[in-house]
Amino acid sequence: MSIAIIFTPLSDDVLLATQLGIWNHHGVNPIWMWIASWTVFFVSFSAFYAVGRFFRTIPFLQRFLNGKHLTRAQNFLNRHGKWAIALSFFTPCLRHPAHYVAGILGFSLIQYLLTTFLAAGAYTGLWTYVMYKVGKIISFKEILNWGMDHSLFLIAGFSTVVIFIIALKRIKKTMISQNQPLTHE
Repeated sequence: MSIAIIFTPLSDDVLLATQLGIWNHHGVNPIWMWIASWTVFFVSFSAFYAVGRFFRTIPFLQRFLNGKHLTRAQNFLNRHGKWAIALSFFTPCLRHPAHYVAGILGFSLIQYLLTTFLAAGAYTGLWTYVMYKVGKIISFKEILNWGMDHSLFLIAGFSTVVIFIIALKRIKKTMISQNQPLTHE
């Protein structure tokens, strides 16, 4: 699961929920599910921090570390530090970048590890609890069977949503380009 978290574009929530569902289906004790997922998330996100620290040492990248956005991130991290890192676990689009940026900006290693350890525990504990309770109501096998039985409906629904979003973006882009004044030189 750690390799999937680090190297795939799949959501960590989907990866964790799937793994917990599989373990739950096989009757793994919820405490062991939590400890295993907690360990995986702590190791994975510590790796993100290490990669950020590594990028900080590359001379070619040093000139990019003084950019406007990185300065804003540094100020934000200085102000909110541990809370920003902890809450990033619960914020899907900021989850990975926050940990890379913490490494790049040289956030204190001890504070980072302690915060990540506690936040990963809370995040995986919450997911373990939810998936264990859901597993008591409906089994993972039933969910997979329903998905297989209704796969055409799911694909059609997903495709409709994607097409709708693309159409909205194109309409918005067209409207913006039509409202801009033309300049003649």
